Amino acid sequence: MTNLERIVAEYNDESAEQKVTDLHVGALHSYTIRKHKSECWNDYLDEVTSFLQHYEAKTTGARLPAEVAQAKALEILNEINKKDGGANALYKQFAKKGKMHRVLEAISNYYENNHINAVKYNSITKIAPDDDAAHQELVKEAVTKLSGLIDKDKILSYLDRMKDDWQNIVGFYLKMQKQAKEMFESYMPANRIVPAGGLITP
Repeated sequence: MTNLERIVAEYNDESAEQKVTDLHVGALHSYTIRKHKSECWNDYLDEVTSFLQHYEAKTTGARLPAEVAQAKALEILNEINKKDGGANALYKQFAKKGKMHRVLEAISNYYENNHINAVKYNSITKIAPDDDAAHQELVKEAVTKLSGLIDKDKILSYLDRMKDDWQNIVGFYLKMQKQAKEMFESYMPANRIVPAGGLITP
């Protein structure tokens, strides 16, 4: 199996992705919210801190001190909602209105997405940054597999320049594969919309 084939297999391993999802959904659902509505900022801080301590223990086994968990929770919330006011805006929009679960779900989704990406790209991170031969081979194989769409010979004449950007090239190849898979699977009967009459729309 080539490096690219190994990367593709790992990227498309749905069973590994499902294990990650199950872990994070389990951690989220096993937490009991103490206050669905935050009466003040300190209530909000106490809840996200408690949740993060619980979540880290369930997913990584880490036992975080309260001050570390609080700082990490705020960092995550600010990252999640950085375009719309960060942790402060989520406090006003959800926690103060009795929707603390929305804030905790956002934290869980952040962890889950990062974990899934780590699993999907594990093979890529195993390739040494100074292994030029492996980088060149990955680019060559990706370009060859896309040869029906591009001028392979012309593109590969710039191989020496492209090898330094091999991660982006392989990432692009993986995304193309995923998009093609999702598009064609949408035509399968199980994914088709069945109208009231019971006939599958052509």
